[in-house]
Amino acid sequence: MAFSCSSDDSTSDNDPPPPATTSIPDSNFEQALIDLGFDDALDGRVLNGNIENIMDLIIDNKNITNLSGLQGFTNLYNLSANDNSINSINVTTNSKLKFIYLDNNDLSGINVQGLSMLEKLSLSNNTISSINVSGIPTLQQLMINGNSVSELDVSTNTGLTVLDTRNSDITCITVSDNQLNNIPNGWTVDATTSYNTNCN
Repeated sequence: MAFSCSSDDSTSDNDPPPPATTSIPDSNFEQALIDLGFDDALDGRVLNGNIENIMDLIIDNKNITNLSGLQGFTNLYNLSANDNSINSINVTTNSKLKFIYLDNNDLSGINVQGLSMLEKLSLSNNTISSINVSGIPTLQQLMINGNSVSELDVSTNTGLTVLDTRNSDITCITVSDNQLNNIPNGWTVDATTSYNTNCN
């Protein structure tokens, strides 16, 4: 007696895997992505294929508190998330970032080490107590006014033409010999702040 299996008995082993997604736990962040046409359902995730080639992300004033999921934007070069309530952010995997604008949030810190293409970093009016921008020679603009930063070393930021540290706790900024002899016109500091090649 012979037995045969019909094609209806095929298993799900041949089904393609579901498309990869990135978790977006903040519903306001995801809604902003939906409004921009990068997502289509408020379900806590977004297709990687929809975000991995995005270069410009402008999500100002969207009531966002959490930017978890930003790591999925692997080609991002411009991030603008001003006027939200973001209290932490991880951009260490967004290695192509050139411009970061995070003014008027609740950030207590940010790690920009490894962002070798970074040109502009604006963090005005947050609660940041320290910032390390050493080893980023591409940095041209740094705005950290309105924070509680007490120490700053820009001696390796040879291309820095715009600097704003007003209304901070900084009393001395560490600079290179060349910077000390030629402070750029675009540097704005409090009257109580000085420059020195060794602020220790």
